[in-house]
Amino acid sequence: MNGTTGTSGTNRHGLPEFFGGSEFTKPSATTCHDFNLWSGQVGVTYEGWLYYGNGNWGACTEGYVRYSGGSIVLCSNVAAGTIEGVTSSNGSGQGIEIED
Repeated sequence: MNGTTGTSGTNRHGLPEFFGGSEFTKPSATTCHDFNLWSGQVGVTYEGWLYYGNGNWGACTEGYVRYSGGSIVLCSNVAAGTIEGVTSSNGSGQGIEIED
């Protein structure tokens, strides 16, 4: 799935927030439980974000991961139906491709 990176910040309740980029949904018919970045810009770091409901987003425990080609894991153990997003050290609006 193709999309763009977003930005992280804090919402009006003081909670971490992802906004401004593409949101992806983990498919229910999948055997992989990771959130993977399939294509990005070499040398840039990317961070996965998961939506927990009620305006509550959280960054994945893997933190920022440097992309050097191929596929990288942004988040592990992602449940089907989870909404996901990606931030980048190059800012928002960067073209990416994810593989769920």
